[in-house]
Amino acid sequence: TLAWSTIFIGLPAILVGLLLGPSTYARDLRQRLAPVAHHRPEWLYGGAVLIVLILIVWEPVPATRRLLTILVFLAVIVGGAYALRKLSMEENPDAGLPPAVVDGPSAGDAPPGGASA
Repeated sequence: TLAWSTIFIGLPAILVGLLLGPSTYARDLRQRLAPVAHHRPEWLYGGAVLIVLILIVWEPVPATRRLLTILVFLAVIVGGAYALRKLSMEENPDAGLPPAVVDGPSAGDAPPGGASA
């Protein structure tokens, strides 16, 4: 079971390494994640923590019942999310979310109460 636990813990580290690598696929994925990484990092970190929570509940290997293993796994996943965000922001400094649609009066509308300037 120790061998399976090591493999299970090592796979996310390998995946994070691939996402942070120089391949075209990794760069394209980082470019797509850039707006979220810039403006909504809580989604990125929330996803990382959600993965860890799923593994704690699922317990695919006995090592996921140990606090130390859970903390190591959490550090690997959240550290990878941090590195992914940092690299994405460095490669795409001008990435932004599409403009939000705001419900309300436009600039040319009269102020409330019918008074005009």
